[in-house]
Amino acid sequence: MSLLVFYPHKNYGAPSLVARNLVENLITKKDEINTDLKIFCAKKPDNDTEGVFISFSDLKILNHIGLLHIPTSPQISINSKLILYIIALGKNSKILHNLHNDTYLEIVHKFNLSLTPHYYLYPKFLRKISVLITNSYMMSDYLIPRYSLQNIAVIPNCIEDWWFEKSEENIEILGDPAIFHHNRLWADKGLYQLLIAFASVINKNKKAVLTVAGTGPLRNYYASVIKKLGLKDNVILLGHKNRMEIKKYLESSDFAIYPSLNEPFSMATLEAFSSCKGPVFYSIVAGIEDFVKLDGFNFHSFYPSTYNLKIILQNIIEGNYDNQNSKKQREFAKKYNINYVTKKYIDLYNVELMNYVH
Repeated sequence: MSLLVFYPHKNYGAPSLVARNLVENLITKKDEINTDLKIFCAKKPDNDTEGVFISFSDLKILNHIGLLHIPTSPQISINSKLILYIIALGKNSKILHNLHNDTYLEIVHKFNLSLTPHYYLYPKFLRKISVLITNSYMMSDYLIPRYSLQNIAVIPNCIEDWWFEKSEENIEILGDPAIFHHNRLWADKGLYQLLIAFASVINKNKKAVLTVAGTGPLRNYYASVIKKLGLKDNVILLGHKNRMEIKKYLESSDFAIYPSLNEPFSMATLEAFSSCKGPVFYSIVAGIEDFVKLDGFNFHSFYPSTYNLKIILQNIIEGNYDNQNSKKQREFAKKYNINYVTKKYIDLYNVELMNYVH
């Protein structure tokens, strides 16, 4: 009996990146797992020095999988993840599956006839999973009653150690104060509300500049909103920036702000905690607040309404804020590193393996 972990070899954003980092770290700690570790990859790497990678050609190994872990969200379409899921069900193997957000809500938002099967299959799919893994207690509390789930594990997200290292080069960022935001340009990240609030306070300080990094389906829409609100001199849309560049912008920013309307665990906020020169203001419904409170901290969290954002931005512009949180934010973020989170997964594997009954 072996543990098989799915390795997402393509980059589909932050969840896949976290999953790849987890898998790569698991390989270095495989001796702590109470069974053989195998990594599924559609195309096995040439440098598999540990001999842990397998593909669909390794049918004999697949027949002896007792525990399957897919560390990215479900996709009910013909792909490697779904095939592994079906094989595991057929072998009566335990299935651990991460869920980074409620895919059903995305399906509803993008409704078209081709997605109709998802409406019926998605809840059944989730209920067949032995342990569903989500990144916050907020998300867990939402999922349990919605899908009548019995077994959910909560394991937070993490960032790499290099986020805490000082960059060798600086990036000059405009504004006095310089306010920074990075995220996917999508409705649930709260950027529209942030722009409305910023427009209402900018007359108090024309030197203030909001710099936004990221791309997404609403980029052109936000550009039109900025123009309509008369903010073209005070809001900069940078477009896509790699993570090293994001870190440099954060290091030069006086503030960072993340008004997510609903997010299981805000990676952007955790990244900002690690690197921002000044305080980070973030949504109380972004999942990460669960762990801030559990660890005994009290940072600049807020409910993401236009009214609250207006008050926050006004205080930032007028200098009415507590700057003592910056060091504490960094202290909090250091805990959520890849080794800490990998240990959480290994503990979960060993508990499930101990309780495994074929």
